[in-house]
Amino acid sequence: MPDDITTTVLAYVGMATLAFIILRLLSAPYFVWKVERQRADAAEAVLAKPSRDRDRLLKANLIDALARLRTKVADLPIGANYPGLTEGYFEAADNVKYHLERLSHADNWFKAGHHNMHLCNIIMHCKMQIQDYRTYDEELVASTRKLHALLDQS
Repeated sequence: MPDDITTTVLAYVGMATLAFIILRLLSAPYFVWKVERQRADAAEAVLAKPSRDRDRLLKANLIDALARLRTKVADLPIGANYPGLTEGYFEAADNVKYHLERLSHADNWFKAGHHNMHLCNIIMHCKMQIQDYRTYDEELVASTRKLHALLDQS
């Protein structure tokens, strides 16, 4: 009887060892792929960092340019329709356009920045024609808040 028990135990240990080896052989490609994927992801993150830094700087510059544009709009007196008063405004608008051209047209930043600049243009024309611009001004403030929220998310 002890021979049968010893043989049975050795058979079970052998089968368990064989099952473990087969499972390791079958799962090895997955673990190799997983390690390679982690290395590739780490390399992509390192390579993408300058691009993310550039995009963040571009977005911060756009916000600064829009702030200067909003300041120029706020400084315009009502009825300002001669070149001396609106000259600084158009320079600030060109600066915003310069930064917008560097963004993708499908990007939320482009859309929000373009909308913000459009509202500034409407307010400027309302001031030139001596019309009420307060609703546009409130919308401009809300649009500016959205831009700052987008910057905080990126």
